[in-house]
Amino acid sequence: MKIDRDLFIDQGYLVLRNVIPKKTVLFLLGLMILVGLACGDSTEKVNDYLSKAKLHLDNGEYQKAIEDLTAVIRLNTQDELAALAYSNRATVYTMLNQDQKAIEDLTEAIRIDPKFAKAYYNRAYIYNELGEYQKSIEDYTEVIAKASPLDPIIGLVYASRGLAYGELGQKDKADSDRQRACELDSKFCE
Repeated sequence: MKIDRDLFIDQGYLVLRNVIPKKTVLFLLGLMILVGLACGDSTEKVNDYLSKAKLHLDNGEYQKAIEDLTAVIRLNTQDELAALAYSNRATVYTMLNQDQKAIEDLTEAIRIDPKFAKAYYNRAYIYNELGEYQKSIEDYTEVIAKASPLDPIIGLVYASRGLAYGELGQKDKADSDRQRACELDSKFCE
């Protein structure tokens, strides 16, 4: 099976640790600013923090971006904006190779919004990178259950889950997922 190791989906998914992850965060920060417009009295503060986080990311000031995203989380502890902020902060942590903090943030994003397929995908990706294949399989399975079947990431999810099954020696499941990935997207065909 061929997987394009430079593949990057600009929709909030981690695909490769060193392939434009900042672009993903900037996309999500723009989305968060739009969502932030509906968050009530704290709108101005939230938008200030999001704007600063985006500026810090543009300048490579990742720790400052984390601080600004943390401020957004404090202002919006239990809504979709908080889930997005946790997910964005996890992406920044991943950029800094702080995988455990990223996993914690993605877990919190999922707790807040259990239908947040992108958070499951990103956590699965990190688990896979850490060699925790069973955990990655569980999260990839959640993505398949929660994401739209038309989402362009689904082929990659099947391919990734197939690789994880392969690492665990589950050849039949690996082959099945690889076949499904190929059916969804020819770039995953051998």
